[in-house]
Amino acid sequence: MLKTFLAVVLNELKQIFRIKEVTSVLIIGLVTYFFFYPIPYNNEEVRDVPIAVMDQNQTTMSRELLRNLDATDSLKIVDEVENIGEAKELLKQRKIYGIIVIPFDFEQNILKGHRDAVVFYGDASYVMIYNSAATAVSSVVMAMNRDILVDKQIAMGVDPAIAMGNSAPFNPVNVQLFNPQAGYATYIIPPAYVLILHQSIWLGIMLACVLSRRSQFDLDLVKNSTLSIGQLGFATLFGKYIAYLFYASFAYWIFMLFAPYWYQLPRLSSIMDLAVFGFFFLSAVIMLALSASVLFKKMDNLFLLVLPFSMIFFFFSGMSWPQYLMPDLFLVLARILPSTSSIEGLVHLNQMGATLEHVKSQLMNLIALIAVYGAIAYFVIVRYLTKLKQGQ
Repeated sequence: MLKTFLAVVLNELKQIFRIKEVTSVLIIGLVTYFFFYPIPYNNEEVRDVPIAVMDQNQTTMSRELLRNLDATDSLKIVDEVENIGEAKELLKQRKIYGIIVIPFDFEQNILKGHRDAVVFYGDASYVMIYNSAATAVSSVVMAMNRDILVDKQIAMGVDPAIAMGNSAPFNPVNVQLFNPQAGYATYIIPPAYVLILHQSIWLGIMLACVLSRRSQFDLDLVKNSTLSIGQLGFATLFGKYIAYLFYASFAYWIFMLFAPYWYQLPRLSSIMDLAVFGFFFLSAVIMLALSASVLFKKMDNLFLLVLPFSMIFFFFSGMSWPQYLMPDLFLVLARILPSTSSIEGLVHLNQMGATLEHVKSQLMNLIALIAVYGAIAYFVIVRYLTKLKQGQ
């Protein structure tokens, strides 16, 4: 049995480099994703959003407001317009993403104590850009409101220190846990990398199984082996598992250990916790791939049916659709996918500093999936070998 096991391991490792479709997914695909996927998120946050201003007031106060807006990291005034139609045309051409309108009687109304409106028109089709610009406008206007209120109280004879306290009796302190830069890259890259690993390994193994079906190696294995079908099936399953676990481990450590340093992302997990969780994560994915490969007869069907599942896996992971808002049926379906528990567990470990005790439920789910998918994979392989033997 040991000789058969080693032969299967060696053959599966060769297939990673011998079958070009498998090589393109397991090697070229992973390398490409590693270097090119994070490029759009490298800046972490939106800066210098181009906006136009329509200052109908043209007073010292309105010019101060515009200077404060332009001084923020989030906004950049690139044009001054005479009318709203001109500004809308710039917005349509994507030369700007927001418009600030200061009305004619802006300063007079503020000095009289009236709450005149500064209008911000933002392009909400780009959610991140709009949120960044709208937040910057709100912050500047609130700061200026506070300064005006302080100046009014000082003019009335109130002590400056008391005036400052009256305008801002308390200030909130925001502490950004686990994402100190409040950046999009820190939020999206770690879970996306887990999903990329899951999908690449899953697809690569199924490609190898489909394209090597009824190969000369398999025929010789059945013909020359003195083992029973059950023993041969076990040796084959374990050999395939070890071969792909050996390769997947390299990819796992590059994505989980090297990537955070390369892209300056938080990495708080201990190496041992990461290794234990990674073992169960990779094992569940490999067993899923080996058991699901029986569903496909051709490579074309594999790509057509499997690739759309990436979007489903993405939604089930909770990255874009919070799990507490999901229907109960979807929560159950999400647990039969290794990606769901793996993303939750690895993000908690690597980015939040959790321990294995904190991700025990995710580990138990992965162990259950290994047992279920492993049993299915064994049945699939024994059935395949039996057909080969009957065919001979």
